[in-house]
Amino acid sequence: MVRRWHNHLAETQSFVRLALSFLQSSWPNAEQRAHVGALFAVEARTLAMLPAIDTSDLHTGLTPNQSGITPVRPDATRAAQYLRALRERVCAWLRSVSTAAQSGVAIEPLARALDGARSELVAALELLELLLFPREVDPIVECSEAVERAAAALSRKVAIDAKDRAHVPQVRGLLRLIGAMIADAEDGAIVRVSHSSTRASFEVPSTREAQGEDRWAFLKFCAYLGRMHFDRDDVRAKLLVPLAVS
Repeated sequence: MVRRWHNHLAETQSFVRLALSFLQSSWPNAEQRAHVGALFAVEARTLAMLPAIDTSDLHTGLTPNQSGITPVRPDATRAAQYLRALRERVCAWLRSVSTAAQSGVAIEPLARALDGARSELVAALELLELLLFPREVDPIVECSEAVERAAAALSRKVAIDAKDRAHVPQVRGLLRLIGAMIADAEDGAIVRVSHSSTRASFEVPSTREAQGEDRWAFLKFCAYLGRMHFDRDDVRAKLLVPLAVS
C-alpha cells in the first residue's frame, strides 16, 4: 500500500505540472480554465479514496540478534494518523487550486503550497518504505559522516559535536531519519554524537512545537522498523542506533 500511495503521488505530480503549465500560459480562455480547474478537485477525490496504510501490520524485519536495542512497539495508530493528515493537506491544496482556477484567481501561491505538501508526504512514504525492506548486510558508516551526508541531502548546514569516531550499520532509511531530525531544527544547529558500549546517540535541538505530536509518533515508529530508538523531550530529539560490530 505504501508503494501504491507513492505511485499515485507521482501521477498526481505529473498531472499538476501539466495542468499548471497550461493554466499559466496565455492559451486557455475562462471556460477552459474552469474545466482544468475542476480536474484538480477530481484528483483530490481520487487521492482521498486510496485505502489507508495499515501500520498495525508493519513490523521490523530484523531479528533481535541484529540489534543492540530491544524494540518496543510504538503507537502505530498515531503514525497512520500522521500520514492521513499529510494526505488531507495535499487534497486540501488541490481543492484550493481548483477553486482558484475556476474563479480566475492567481494560483501561483497555492501551487507552491501544494508542491510543499506533496513533497512532505512523499518524503514520509519514502522513509517508511526504506525501513520496511532491511538489507541482509548493512554497510558501515561513521556517525559524523552519516550526519554530514544527511545534511548535504537537504542542503542544510549543521555543526557536529563528536568526541570520537563511532561507526554504525547504515541500515536503509538511517540517513533519511537523521535528515528528518535535522529538517525540524534550525539551520546551523549543533548535532551531538556520542556512544556507549552498544549504541550511538544522535541528538538534535528540536522543540515539541516544531515537530508536532503526530510527526514525533511517526518518526518513532519509523525508528522501530529499523530497530533503532527515537525519543524526544522539550529541547531535543534523540536517535539511538546500534553500533557496528567490530
